[in-house]
Amino acid sequence: MALNYLMWNGDLVRKSKDEVLLRCLGKKEYMKVMGETYEGICGAHQGGRKMCWLIRRYGYFWPTMMKDCIDYSKRCEACQRHSPIHQAPSVLMNPVVKPWLGLVNGPSRAGFFRKFKAQARPMSQAGESLSGRAGPKRALLH
Repeated sequence: MALNYLMWNGDLVRKSKDEVLLRCLGKKEYMKVMGETYEGICGAHQGGRKMCWLIRRYGYFWPTMMKDCIDYSKRCEACQRHSPIHQAPSVLMNPVVKPWLGLVNGPSRAGFFRKFKAQARPMSQAGESLSGRAGPKRALLH
């Protein structure tokens, strides 16, 4: 880890993964850089990750860069005032339960079950009618 840092022209720099030298900043310096990147002339009030990416692209680094950029963007008062209003209800929604199957789906479905019940036969009669083909035990399983 310490191999990535070196002193160059009196400044502490960090070598990134793609061999670019990033200047390390102290607290006062990185607060100024974040403010200018977020709210400055070219600042577009981007999210924290985008701001972190931009600052790295400008050639700066500090160890807690991602966390600080996300926190800075979350605290922006202008973004909180002008952000879109969420239209979600403040309480949990209650599900609608359909209590009567026959009434909701209509009388045709209820009539189907009555018709099926009238055609049903006891198991002993069903086993006798299928015994010639598969035997009584197999007919009871199916």
